[in-house]
Amino acid sequence: MASRRSPPATAAAARRRPHRRSAPANNVPPPRRLGLGLLLLLALLGKRPAAAYQSWEETRYLSNFPALEAASYSAANDPSVAPPGLLAACRVANATSAATNVNGGSLDGRAAAEVALVADGFDGENPNVAVVSAASAQLQCGAPDIVCVVPRGLRLVMDGNVVLPALVVRGELYWRDADQSAAEQWLCAGYVAVEGPAGKFVMNLQSDSKRGWIYLRDNGAVHHHGRSRFFGGVGDASNVWDVNDVGPTVEVTGRKMQRTWSLLAEEFKAGHLSMKLMHSPVRMGWRVGDRLGVAPTQKTSDGTGHTFVITQVDDDGTVHVAAGFAGAQHNRKATFLPPAQALDEGETRSAALLAAEVVNLSRNIVITGDDLRHVPCSNGIGAGSGCRCEQHRSKCTLGLHTAQMHAGTMKIRNARVEKCGQRGINGKYCLHFHRLGDCPDCEFSGNAVEHGHQRGIIVHGTHRSTVENNALWDVRGAGVYVEDGNEMHNQIKYNVVVCPHPLIHSVLVGCTVPGTNNAESDTPLNQAGIYAETAANDFVGNRASNSFNGLLLQASGSGRGAAYGRVCTSHLAFGIWEGNTFHGHSRFGLYSLGGSAPRDTDQSLDNDGFNVDQANTCKATTNEGVDRGSPVAILNNVDYDTIFVGHYNAGDMQHRGHVSHNNNNLIYWKETKNFADGCSAHITESYYAHGNMALPDQSTVIIERTTFEAYVVLEANHHCNVGVTGMLCMPSYIFHDVKWNVWKGGAWIWLQRGGSGGGGIFSLSPPNAERVMSATPEEQASFQHQLFPPGFVSLASGHYTYLESTGKCTKSNNLGLGGRYTDGILCREPLRALKVWSSNLQSSTAPSLKVEVWLDASGVAAQSVRSPDITQMVNFHQIAGNQGRGKQGYSLPVFLASSNVSYRLSLGDQGNNIPGDWILEFSDTVMGNRWQEEFLLLQVAGRFCENDGVISSQHSRKFIYGLGFDGAAWGNSGACVDSAPPKMPLIDCANAAGSLKAGSVPSAECPGLCSPGCNSANTFCHCGLEACVCKPGFAGADCSIDLCAKARCDHGTCAARYLGDASSLPVANKACICDAGWHGELCDKQTPVNLARSGAASQSSTCWNGPAGRAIDGNTNQAWGGNSITHTCQEDSPWWKVSLGAMRAIGHVVVWNRWDDCCRNRFGNTELQVLDDNGDVVASEPIVNGLSTNHIYFEGVVGRAVRVQKTVYGDLNVAEVQVYSEARGCNGCAATGECQAVPICNYDGSCPVESTNSEDGTPCNSKPMGTCQNGQCVEPVTPSPSLEPSAAPITLTPTMYLLSDRTNLARGSSATASQSSTCYGGNAGRAKDGNTNGNYYGNSVSHTCGEANPFWKVDLGETHDFVISRISVWNRDDCCMTTLSGASVEVLDNNGDVVASQLIPAGTQNRVYHFDFEPVAGRFVRVKKPNGVFTIAEVEVLGWSLTKSPTLHPTESPTLSQAPSLEPSTSDAPTLALSMAPSLAPTRPLVNLARGSSATASQSSTCWNGGAGRAKDGNRNGNWGGDSVQHTCNEEAPWWMLDLDDDYDHIISKISVYNRQDCCADRLSDSDVEILDSLGNVVASQMIPTGSQNRVYHFDFEPVQGRFVRIKQTRPSALNIAEVEVMGWSSTKSPTLRPTLSPTLSQSPSLEPSTSDSPTLALSMAPSSAQTQPLANIARGSSATASQSSTCHGGNAGRAKDGNRNGDWGSQSVQHTCNEAEPFWMVDLGDDYDHVISRISVYNRQDCCADRLSGSDVEVLDSDSNVIASQMIPTGTANRVYHFDFEPRVEGRFVRIKQTRPSALNIAEVEVMGWSSCKSSCNLSAGKVATQSSTYNSAHGPYKALDGNDNSITHTGCNVRKEWWQVDLGATYTIEKVHIGNRLDCCWDRLADFDIWFLDEDQNVVDSVFHLGTFYPSKDFSVGLVNARYVKIQLRDNDCLQLGTVEVWGY
Repeated sequence: MASRRSPPATAAAARRRPHRRSAPANNVPPPRRLGLGLLLLLALLGKRPAAAYQSWEETRYLSNFPALEAASYSAANDPSVAPPGLLAACRVANATSAATNVNGGSLDGRAAAEVALVADGFDGENPNVAVVSAASAQLQCGAPDIVCVVPRGLRLVMDGNVVLPALVVRGELYWRDADQSAAEQWLCAGYVAVEGPAGKFVMNLQSDSKRGWIYLRDNGAVHHHGRSRFFGGVGDASNVWDVNDVGPTVEVTGRKMQRTWSLLAEEFKAGHLSMKLMHSPVRMGWRVGDRLGVAPTQKTSDGTGHTFVITQVDDDGTVHVAAGFAGAQHNRKATFLPPAQALDEGETRSAALLAAEVVNLSRNIVITGDDLRHVPCSNGIGAGSGCRCEQHRSKCTLGLHTAQMHAGTMKIRNARVEKCGQRGINGKYCLHFHRLGDCPDCEFSGNAVEHGHQRGIIVHGTHRSTVENNALWDVRGAGVYVEDGNEMHNQIKYNVVVCPHPLIHSVLVGCTVPGTNNAESDTPLNQAGIYAETAANDFVGNRASNSFNGLLLQASGSGRGAAYGRVCTSHLAFGIWEGNTFHGHSRFGLYSLGGSAPRDTDQSLDNDGFNVDQANTCKATTNEGVDRGSPVAILNNVDYDTIFVGHYNAGDMQHRGHVSHNNNNLIYWKETKNFADGCSAHITESYYAHGNMALPDQSTVIIERTTFEAYVVLEANHHCNVGVTGMLCMPSYIFHDVKWNVWKGGAWIWLQRGGSGGGGIFSLSPPNAERVMSATPEEQASFQHQLFPPGFVSLASGHYTYLESTGKCTKSNNLGLGGRYTDGILCREPLRALKVWSSNLQSSTAPSLKVEVWLDASGVAAQSVRSPDITQMVNFHQIAGNQGRGKQGYSLPVFLASSNVSYRLSLGDQGNNIPGDWILEFSDTVMGNRWQEEFLLLQVAGRFCENDGVISSQHSRKFIYGLGFDGAAWGNSGACVDSAPPKMPLIDCANAAGSLKAGSVPSAECPGLCSPGCNSANTFCHCGLEACVCKPGFAGADCSIDLCAKARCDHGTCAARYLGDASSLPVANKACICDAGWHGELCDKQTPVNLARSGAASQSSTCWNGPAGRAIDGNTNQAWGGNSITHTCQEDSPWWKVSLGAMRAIGHVVVWNRWDDCCRNRFGNTELQVLDDNGDVVASEPIVNGLSTNHIYFEGVVGRAVRVQKTVYGDLNVAEVQVYSEARGCNGCAATGECQAVPICNYDGSCPVESTNSEDGTPCNSKPMGTCQNGQCVEPVTPSPSLEPSAAPITLTPTMYLLSDRTNLARGSSATASQSSTCYGGNAGRAKDGNTNGNYYGNSVSHTCGEANPFWKVDLGETHDFVISRISVWNRDDCCMTTLSGASVEVLDNNGDVVASQLIPAGTQNRVYHFDFEPVAGRFVRVKKPNGVFTIAEVEVLGWSLTKSPTLHPTESPTLSQAPSLEPSTSDAPTLALSMAPSLAPTRPLVNLARGSSATASQSSTCWNGGAGRAKDGNRNGNWGGDSVQHTCNEEAPWWMLDLDDDYDHIISKISVYNRQDCCADRLSDSDVEILDSLGNVVASQMIPTGSQNRVYHFDFEPVQGRFVRIKQTRPSALNIAEVEVMGWSSTKSPTLRPTLSPTLSQSPSLEPSTSDSPTLALSMAPSSAQTQPLANIARGSSATASQSSTCHGGNAGRAKDGNRNGDWGSQSVQHTCNEAEPFWMVDLGDDYDHVISRISVYNRQDCCADRLSGSDVEVLDSDSNVIASQMIPTGTANRVYHFDFEPRVEGRFVRIKQTRPSALNIAEVEVMGWSSCKSSCNLSAGKVATQSSTYNSAHGPYKALDGNDNSITHTGCNVRKEWWQVDLGATYTIEKVHIGNRLDCCWDRLADFDIWFLDEDQNVVDSVFHLGTFYPSKDFSVGLVNARYVKIQLRDNDCLQLGTVEVWGY
């Protein structure tokens, strides 16, 4: 692996070792091909960049230089910032280019005289350190022509100002807060050079009141390495260093800001004097007087950046500035896009933040100097400057520069660097790491770099440095520059690069600059915000704006400078490229130029990043033809408002989570290849909108789980046959699970007219195509967001006319869709590419390819007996006149063999033979790897086609070499080759992707290089740094700070992930980016629907072309020129109206006025009217004239239309009208508990009862219903319900507590409803009529008047006693959903006293509220609030109605008696009688049994330190960073279990399961929630629904006795649970209950006689003999096999027993028979076992066709196939799942699902619950649960030893303990032998000297076997006959335990 290296002997030795480099004989690389780049640029952009400085335009640059300087800023020249006296003391007037100072003394390099400082004292804290003061240094070095030297052993203390000709530090210079007493202090010199092995410059100013200036004078002083105006360190390899020396050290640290940049949270408009940021400026450490830069947000480098001075900062994110900016067209945008697609499991969704960057450009340490000036060039190095004459360079531009050179370390943090860079002089930049080798301590962070004229931050020949959180503004040339190409693992993170100048400006010309040594990076060839010669570094969270390119990877050469010829830059493995944002660029956002194809090369830190063996490790394949590609995922990048995004030609590069928005070309990609892993998609989980997708040629391009929206055109092989680009112009584009939400008309797909007749095939993936093909026409028409019309699955060029003749295809123009699909041909079956690669043909003489087609089910056999059905000639194609090989030939779309189409190929009309050395290629191996092997029926004239003409998609591809061809493979690779080369091996893509979805490229992580606990939700082991680092979005020394944790987004995505992790500061505004349809800080409020948008507009007349529809177009532009304002003619009483289509509630109307220079007062004498069905006005309000916007509120108003009516003569203008059902106003409520003032209502009209921010900046409403107390968010306390005495005693009988017996008491015959008042006919009875319809016009919603203390109440009656356990309140939902907000729901006794109460949360607007109560006696239920209006759809009161009894008083405390005891029963089966007090425990408080002192938790495995105990610690926090979520490994069927202990009897009535929330919420989906008895038998079970991701799941049980609670996943996954709460009660065990009997609830518990005076609850029990086996899904047993009556569409029988309940056809887990008379599916459980069946569950198909199971029989058959038990799926049903219980349990061998009518049969899964027992000895461990002492990683969990695969292994941790592995057989068996298979690929000696332990039910050892030494490959251990439940294998020494296979045989 490229990142690994041999460690040096010591860390110190590694750091002090200087790098010596011997340059090659000619170390100057050849000149770049500037002509091609410029031609391409001009071809793409026309004359657009003509203003930019080309490399040869030095004269124009020099002429414009004064204007450039005038447009730039420097703090040193700002009298409001620079201290008085600075310039007077330090500035050099009339500087010249001579290497002399102003007084004529020589200061040129080593020729200058040196004066060594002498100590004038000792350090006060360390008397061994000699020091010299600033004043003394000034006196000692007062001569004008000397170099002042701080010698080794001396420290210069900067306790005052120092002005010197030049300064060399070989000892120490300290400049700290304690040293500097003045507010302002400076050090001025021609250069400051830190030299030698012990030189040290330490500057650290953290005080708010102190500022330091390093001023580099233009006095002619020249350092021998750093040259003029230099600050930094120089390591010299000639020095002899002591053992403790580390080289020169430069550390400059200014006052730390929590953040150096933020983003706009809201649009910043022209002329405004304040802006709202995403972070609090107060908490970021920004101050009044700081200078800010706001990036432009215009498109294509047209923007201008503006700077502002802060006048005030507010904690709510507001920054006030001294002056605004002009030009409304330059408003700074703040747009936020939620992710369109969820990423893979374990990956956090990422929002796109399309907002202007705001950078703080002020620092308290400023590195500055004299103004830039021009110096003449010299043909040599030149005296002083180093300016060399070149073709386009006569002068250089001299600013200051900083660098660390050759050795040592440099850290510059939180400083400002200005007036920097020396244009035209190599190596002289603003901040520069120069050839330092491996330097993990080197750091540029938190700096502001401004006013630079040759690049900004440079990483050159340096590895593992950090460049982080820097702000670059007005830097010409590349902003961040990675120079030579050998640099590795540098951390370039969270930097912001802004070019503030428009590219088209004739003078400023963007940020281009001529005359540098790399025109590619600095001129309009490819100037970039970030420019890199190599991809082998990390680029994470960076943002660039308005430069020519965003991030340019120029890896097409062989390195530069010292790396030239020593690296294959195009093929170096990528670092981490993630979360970058690029916008407003004139060319590309992200761009890789040249043939980028990362490979597994030998680049390493040991080799200083060079490739040692380029001949072998840089080539595309190994000698065996294996692809050396090293796939990379460019993750979560955002590109917007640019021209292009993408690549030149690039392979093994995936865009995952990409957002490309409003770019001319959303993707621009010329050529590509298939991924080396054989599986990955080119684009996945991404979002593209508003632009063109310029897709590449060659390969099969898979685009999956991606959304296309608004306006998108898919352009096939867009650059094919342009110059030398492209191959045969016939790529295949496969769309898998793609959402096509393109609404704009016109072209959707553009088929280029290149190639043999038109290139490119577009097709749905096999599962997506099958979904369409297997659906009915009605179902096809219902499918949403489809790329193709209903019923079609593929598209090819209209030139392939034979397709239409097959009857499977139709011309798109026949459907009226020719413009949409470029007149292409649409097909109802998949198409694949068939390519014939020719050689040595010329287009003038090349024959056509003759294609003969037979439509016959008999395959190629038909070709010998009859003529073809269709013949087409296909034209020859070649690229750029190519006459060799690889870019010429023929291609055509073909049908798969399953379509019953066969082909024959020949040449010319005569059907001549096709030469044997030509290559034939069909489909692609990735199709077989990802989905299923594909076949083509083919014969070729003169060629032998394997398998009788059945050609596989997996045929040999050894002819492919990277992005081209391997010449040696011609004639012996491809399809139809005489030598019949072997097929390419099939790859299991699901396993290859690990925890990700198939098709995703896993991130590069190296867990073996870090401690075992590293890889977690927060951290990963970095391959290059060899360290555990934080994942994006996490911070802190241990990465425990989750920057998203406090956002608590409900229906949205955290914004903080890629905003930097240098601080723990949370986002204050826009912390959550809401999903569509949601709003609010938590994204927990549904956005009201504007009814007007779907209405019909009209008006009294139309003039000035202002139609009525403009006022409902969604555009609120209030200027006439925006073409969105209506206009009537001048007339009497003009009006405008919108009809809503039906009677609708109207609560809020917004009317937008015309608001330009004209006509603001046309709303005079105008009112807003609501009209009913008859057109009568039912409500009206005046519109206030002269207001920009009128908000008008109504209450209880219903109407069909809204009209703007002018009542006098005139004309009428309306900009926009919005109509909402809900009122959004506040009705006199006051904010309470706020930390800050909350001046306005919430968006939904609720009152702002929560505060805005807590002390740490967290929004208080990030904690639902929280209020702020003492600066902290606090959740309100809901009063506990209490049971008060009532006048009437009641008798509580046990039967009333069965949940199944609850009824809706509000619907009882004696129940009556009342309310405080009635308005609008909404009487109280409507809320208890059994109708939950929330629409007011359904006449089922109650309505009070507006009043104080409104209420609604139901009296349940006085004839019975009522016990209440749940109240549900349904809300009105056509409007006014906030009227229930804040109401209390109360239970009252006979006296009207409140005995229990709960609260409807304030600010909510749920459709329904459910309130569970511990069973409480009461007569009345009341819903009440302090004031306002009540509208209620329905109130449901669930509980029990009891005959009144005077015998029991509610003050008596119900208890569970000592027993459960076993009582006599009339049944033959024993029954469990629970002795109960008359009240039975439901009135006894339920407690969380999981929190009992003796309750213990366990789980199947543990990964990421997520121990089982976390899920019972009382903490419901679902965020992983809260350390309260358990985590199993990724395994077959993980489980978590709670043992309530065996000392008590436990009655369970409710289980609540709280889910993980920060990610991975789907991991609980499909899990079973089970209650088990003491023997481990399941006595009750419920299921978590498939596909659900709830925050919490509540499961009510009829009170059931059990000891264990288990959450068991039924599919391969990891398991995450935040908390499990088990509500019930416990009592001391009765000694009379026999543990050999396991209680199970009968269908209805009955009350049996008892010797006790109290009634007892008898629970029917099965005999104990049936309970010794645990229930399991025996359909998943190793001997179980599935079959079916027929198979169609690839839906084989095994899919219905694969453990996957997913009912979507695309999941490839649904079986499919053909359409036949009586189809069936059957599972044979095997003949080696006896099988007892208790339950059969049948899971249905879900994406369509769910009625196909309706009417089927579910049968159990014996070994002779006789039906012995049967149940039926009800006719007419389409359930998600059907459960069938068999009682008594039945013994059988087969289970069959048989349809009784003609149909096809689709089943997602069949689960057969029961148990199997061996007829003779068998493998008892198959399908059982295994555990182990630790797990190395999730891929090697304990279950791997039981999966039957010898090549999958378990793997514990190493060298920590005596590791063990154990299997639980589930019951006690007689064991005969244990078979153990060792690891096969390596390391088998680790399994040595171990014990095999056999343990009983209580895990006591009953027998053991010891094995000395090791074995290979496997061994059987006979043990006689041992009765045991557990088998454990344990090492005797500390080592890794690795097992291949374990089988436990017995009976």
